[in-house]
Amino acid sequence: MTATRTVLAQVPSVEELIASPRLVRALAPEAARDLYVALAPLVAELQITATTPQSNVAVARVSTDVWLTADDVAERLKTTRGAIYGLARRADWRHFSIRPKRRTLRINERGLSRWLARQTPAAESIT
Repeated sequence: MTATRTVLAQVPSVEELIASPRLVRALAPEAARDLYVALAPLVAELQITATTPQSNVAVARVSTDVWLTADDVAERLKTTRGAIYGLARRADWRHFSIRPKRRTLRINERGLSRWLARQTPAAESIT
């Protein structure tokens, strides 16, 4: 934990990075990775907020978002972890799944629930 704090202490502030994104190029790879992992949930929330019509309900739910692992989702959908990684590559999953690291996948529970709700009527009409 101390190493992460030390690395992040050497990182320019968010305001400095927004003003001059090229400052990232001067970071050590470890510092860049730690910054990316720290900012990934924020970026995902910004993406959802920027692409979803704003309402009072959406604002209230932001603080209660839950991020699930691939194993959690695989268990819920009664499938394999590999199948979840495959689904996460689909265009309709990109707005509620993030890959903060190469071997890490997080799926927003609310986004998954919405996706499942859209899938159910189509599945019932086929049978």
